[in-house]
Amino acid sequence: TILIDAQDFAIVKISGHPAKRPSFWIERADFVRQYQKIGQFWLPLKDETVVHVRLKGVKILMIDHGDYAVNEDTPEKQDVRSSNDTAEELSAAPPASVSDSEESGQEGYR
Repeated sequence: TILIDAQDFAIVKISGHPAKRPSFWIERADFVRQYQKIGQFWLPLKDETVVHVRLKGVKILMIDHGDYAVNEDTPEKQDVRSSNDTAEELSAAPPASVSDSEESGQEGYR
């Protein structure tokens, strides 16, 4: 089951169980994951898994996700190249020049 927020169209809660038993020892496993909205982001709030284990009974795993601190400052846009850039785009970029160490008094690139 998936619950969606009507305003943001974000996932609020996911619950269910595997279609097939993950192991002979596990009779049933049920999980629930809840999300919370912090600022403009939806982040995990809590995970809970209940497992029925043969000869051991019911075991519960709960994870409460910690306090989030979301930095809402947006950095200035930077000219970043990705691995998807084409050869034409890369060849259009100005080439890096190697400085003459005698002219500048420094070694390396400018």
